[in-house]
Amino acid sequence: MKKMFTTAAILLSAITIGFAANGNEPVNQKVKYSFDRAFAGADNIAWKQVGGEDIYKAAFVYNNEKVEAYYGIEGELLATARYINLKQLPLSVAQSLKVQYDAYVPEQEVIEYADGGETVYYVRLAGSKAIVTVKATANGDLSVFSKEKRKK
Repeated sequence: MKKMFTTAAILLSAITIGFAANGNEPVNQKVKYSFDRAFAGADNIAWKQVGGEDIYKAAFVYNNEKVEAYYGIEGELLATARYINLKQLPLSVAQSLKVQYDAYVPEQEVIEYADGGETVYYVRLAGSKAIVTVKATANGDLSVFSKEKRKK
């Protein structure tokens, strides 16, 4: 149950806040050490606490890509989110989107989310009546993560 809450908090942070993190909250030494080892050479690092007191989010640029890393208070890496171009999606995901959401226009930036060995993709699609965020597994299985009516 806690893992599900943690994953939901991380995803909501990544999707609603996006890369516009502006906080630079202090992090403990365990988290900083783990981050520095995993992402040596990262630039423009901004820290923020999300999901209560026990999750730290680092938004940064790594290898010229926008990335977010989520850490627990003991310095354990919980998940990463990388902002990729629509053209970088696995072929199975691109094909499934084309078949199931052909009438929708996808945003060019996609969130690639990795959590404990599983990678999924979040794609925002604009339709005539709604904006849908679709969760896609690497093998092309799609599900609706969120849906909002378009403003008139």
